Amino acid sequence: MDRKSPRKRADVTDPREEYEDLIIEWEKEQVSVGDFSDAREMEAFLSRWVAVGAVFDENGRILLAYNENDEQWLLPGGSLQPHESLREGLVREVHEETGITAAPVRPRAIKGWVIQYEDEQTGFNIVFSKRKQ
Repeated sequence: MDRKSPRKRADVTDPREEYEDLIIEWEKEQVSVGDFSDAREMEAFLSRWVAVGAVFDENGRILLAYNENDEQWLLPGGSLQPHESLREGLVREVHEETGITAAPVRPRAIKGWVIQYEDEQTGFNIVFSKRKQ
């Protein structure tokens, strides 16, 4: 991964070490030098971990958060802070984005995203979890 990032990464126990039944997907993309440089400064790439959760109510409806910048509805989530576990990051992000306090059940899937420019690469992992409201 990115050997030059000076910022602190999230110190997360990789769920792939704990759960054998996770859905795992990887994506790798070649990008321009400008896109690579910009991405290295993005919160997700600096942290290396993004937590996203599916929160269901008692009627089976899923909680979505509206992102005004992208003009779309998304599962709540975001980049983890250096001191957070996946569980803590999920709870914080859901509450920040929706005002709901959720209880993470467990990770269900991980998508790794790596971008590369020439011989340098960087990336992050998105962890999808199911949560109860």
